[in-house]
Amino acid sequence: MLGVGGRSGAEPGLPGRFLRRGPSGATVGEWWPRWFPAVDLAPSTLEAYAQQYRRHVGPRFARVRLDEVTALDLSQFARSLREQSLAPSSVAVAMAVIRDLLVDAAAQGLISAAPAGGIRQRRGGPVRAGVAAEIGTVLAIRGRLPAQEALMTLTAVFTGMRWGEACGMRTGALRLQPAGLGVGGGVYEIDAQFGAVHEDVHARRYFGPPKDGRGRVIDLPVFLADLLQAQIEPADGRTLIFANRRGEPIRHTDFLRLWRVACDGRPAQYGRGGELRDPAEPPVHSGLRFHDLRHTHKTMLIELGVPEVLQYERLGHHPPGMRSVYAHTTRRMREELVDELQGLREREITGDDGTRDTRSGS
Repeated sequence: MLGVGGRSGAEPGLPGRFLRRGPSGATVGEWWPRWFPAVDLAPSTLEAYAQQYRRHVGPRFARVRLDEVTALDLSQFARSLREQSLAPSSVAVAMAVIRDLLVDAAAQGLISAAPAGGIRQRRGGPVRAGVAAEIGTVLAIRGRLPAQEALMTLTAVFTGMRWGEACGMRTGALRLQPAGLGVGGGVYEIDAQFGAVHEDVHARRYFGPPKDGRGRVIDLPVFLADLLQAQIEPADGRTLIFANRRGEPIRHTDFLRLWRVACDGRPAQYGRGGELRDPAEPPVHSGLRFHDLRHTHKTMLIELGVPEVLQYERLGHHPPGMRSVYAHTTRRMREELVDELQGLREREITGDDGTRDTRSGS
């Protein structure tokens, strides 16, 4: 990025105060088309920046001279966004756009200084914490979904994959093991460069790196490998394991529409003549997110006593401190893990918790 967050040219003892030549008289709207093409960020972040500029930053600041934007203006702008009930994450992105834009304007000498912080701001609301659902609950939700989306749900809860990773699963990255050989039923490899599907603000999908930027290999229990194999057999050469009718990655909004009904339930549906078309469906777990399946998988690993180093590796996290240097996974750890996951699944099918999965696939 163009020196965003940098201190080059700053006066010692005055962080963020840039000593450059005088103001250029350029407005925020004039600087934006020069600045934005030079910003070096992830494609999804660039799309978010562009969206927030069009919707909020531009309408407020486009005609304002760069040297006339003050810290008080920024504080009032943030407050106005919150008063519009904008999501805290969207407020953060909008504020990042105007602040980064001004910092780089100062770094390029268009203004003598970027507005400093310091105006007291109310903290945003509480961040929604992740949830670990019971396996029986997840299977009940799965039972309300179409077959493909049901398998995506099962894959996520038994592998810990993120949405983009599950949505972007490719047939070529699935390596199945012959019976009696290898660990479990096979592995799935998430590519470090193209292992996840991302969507920009226009719902255009593209392949890119996973969130953590690292690839990983995930061991699969036998039942899950079998179900994934059955999913790709009729695909007729399709490269994606999960795809829409055009063979493209599933749109998140399309999946979410099905997911919300499966989790939250829905009221009874009536025809024009008042006849009952579909009975009401009670909620299974209102508000559950697909990402909560990742939290659920992590909790499963803890309950199964899986070594911490294998938990980190499976979820694509990096162990903190010296644990990343001296702790390593072993074949025995991986074998025991997939055996435990297989056993957990078999216990759920037989209804040990009172819930029978009608989509067992066996």
